[in-house]
Amino acid sequence: MATLEEYSQLKEYSRIDGALVGLMWAVSFACMIAGFKNPSWSMASIVIGLASPIYGISRMRRFRRKVLGDKMSYRRALGYAIMMLLYASLILAGVQLVYFQFLDHGYFAENYAAILKAPEMMEMAKNYGLTAQDVDSTIAVISEMRPIEVVIQFLSSNVILGVLLSIPMALFAKKS
Repeated sequence: MATLEEYSQLKEYSRIDGALVGLMWAVSFACMIAGFKNPSWSMASIVIGLASPIYGISRMRRFRRKVLGDKMSYRRALGYAIMMLLYASLILAGVQLVYFQFLDHGYFAENYAAILKAPEMMEMAKNYGLTAQDVDSTIAVISEMRPIEVVIQFLSSNVILGVLLSIPMALFAKKS
């Protein structure tokens, strides 16, 4: 059973680690935006995004060694991972809100629409049973969304992904 002090430390460390992972996600997001014009930035975005759970696991193991005497149950590791990725999602949402509210001016929607209208994407959509009209209506919906709506969509996806990603992360970070 965790003491109040251990729980406070868990929250404190998960906030710090969540901020670090959130900064990684923010850099990954910036690289994704830059990747619309230069594909090498898209690769950087993918690499940073894939490295963030590995970095998160290393931070969880550091917490386990420094604070818990190198013993961490799966349940505690899962709680830590969920909190860490929740904080990371909130940091990323803040960065995205600033970007979409003040910097974007339709850039994301235009480039996303161009990707969806590319011949290979249209072919893939057709394979999934979508028509050109379906793709056009999707583009129209995305173009009409307010910045806060776009950010809420990203945030909800990130929270769900974070909870799902926490399960294997906790398995790698626990130690009995």
